[in-house]
Amino acid sequence: MGVACNSLGLLVGIALLVVVEGCGKNKPAGDTSNSDEPSDSLDTSMDEPEVDIPIDTSPGDQDVAPDDPAPDSPVDSTFDDPESVGDAMPWDSGVTPGDACFTPIDAGFDPVLDAFELSAPGRDPTPCEGCCRQVTFWDGNEVLDNVDVWGRFMVYRATSRIAPYLYSQIRLVDLQTYQEYILERGTYNSPENMGYSLQFPSIYESNVIYLRYLGAGTSLPLTYDVILVPLIGEGSTIVHSGTVVDGGWGPHDIHMYGDNAVWDENRTPLPAGQELYLLHISTGELQKISLGMCCVGSQAIWGTKVVYSDVGMDILMYDIETGETIHVTDDLYDQWDCEIWDNIVAWVDTRNGGNEGTRTNADIYMYDIVTGETRQVTTNPFTQMGELDVYEDMIVWRDLRDDPEHPDDWMAARNLNIYGYLIPFSTEYSMTRYDGAEGYPRLYGDKFFYGALDTYGFFSMFMFQL
Repeated sequence: MGVACNSLGLLVGIALLVVVEGCGKNKPAGDTSNSDEPSDSLDTSMDEPEVDIPIDTSPGDQDVAPDDPAPDSPVDSTFDDPESVGDAMPWDSGVTPGDACFTPIDAGFDPVLDAFELSAPGRDPTPCEGCCRQVTFWDGNEVLDNVDVWGRFMVYRATSRIAPYLYSQIRLVDLQTYQEYILERGTYNSPENMGYSLQFPSIYESNVIYLRYLGAGTSLPLTYDVILVPLIGEGSTIVHSGTVVDGGWGPHDIHMYGDNAVWDENRTPLPAGQELYLLHISTGELQKISLGMCCVGSQAIWGTKVVYSDVGMDILMYDIETGETIHVTDDLYDQWDCEIWDNIVAWVDTRNGGNEGTRTNADIYMYDIVTGETRQVTTNPFTQMGELDVYEDMIVWRDLRDDPEHPDDWMAARNLNIYGYLIPFSTEYSMTRYDGAEGYPRLYGDKFFYGALDTYGFFSMFMFQL
């Protein structure tokens, strides 16, 4: 599992973080915004249809107020009052800036990366105070997206456009050496349906999986391959292939755990006919696991459990071993954007106001598989957007509450920050506070990751030592 972070270490680390000042998923079930071909536009949600709020990283149209210049530094080590977390959270403000402050990351295996193209940074890293570092340096004219972290490595998709071509890359970041690699490049011409596009990377231990769409001309259907890339030098393999039905779409929002990968796919001409599929990677066996006939999404996998949002906007959980499905939620309200880590399931919930469309006063809820307890995580009267991540005893998400004009309007909000919640303490924390839009909060081990504009105006990922 790479870095092993026990609960106490994570709690102490969050006491040091509490607020990072200064810098900066999933398509809800029923969203019909997918098409039968690779994305050919900036997907208003960090270039991916399942993410909710636009983060445009092109220098000409940044997600900051028009009159506000991009900040010189994305991080300020000014923290909130530690007393708010109680005596059980030791406070130590002696954070050492620079790379030396990061704890080593054990990959758990011997990575062999020589076969991959090394990408040298085209700009200096944006300085950030405290134990913080910029870790991605994509400089295309569109955003990076599909960020995933496991242990020592981060993967993401990077896109750039020179009409009529969409250029895409699957990138790998070694968080120990800070080197960035290109696993594959793709070039796609949408009007002519020629070339191929790369999407939805996911990482688990020493393996990366992603989607390759292939176009062979306007008279032929779009096909796809699901690619597995070991990081131990064995070369990539195609683990599944298929053809896109006219009006449908191929694998979307891929997630991997162990020998299993899960995604939604629309194999019908219906505009919202997506169902959930589980691939057993080593055998190539593919099975439909969702209930009903359409409209699933927001899937995530941990161990033998798959969670997702169904056509009724409830959260369901499928057990790979038993084949049984249970309702985590079963009510008239909209729930989506679920994540799972071990026994904790978290999601966005509108039972306190609004719906999936308006998202007014959407809150974060969680469910403990072991105890059966459902808990309201946030009580703030404004909108908690989602883009959730869960690691051990902590949940992080994207939040609108600090937007001065639109704290409850996810379409108009421009100031989005990252918030976190420590489950044992039932306590929320402001993880970032910046006049702009941070996104892609991620947790792994004793590291917190988030995306924000760097000094040069490019949306980039930053790593912070907890």
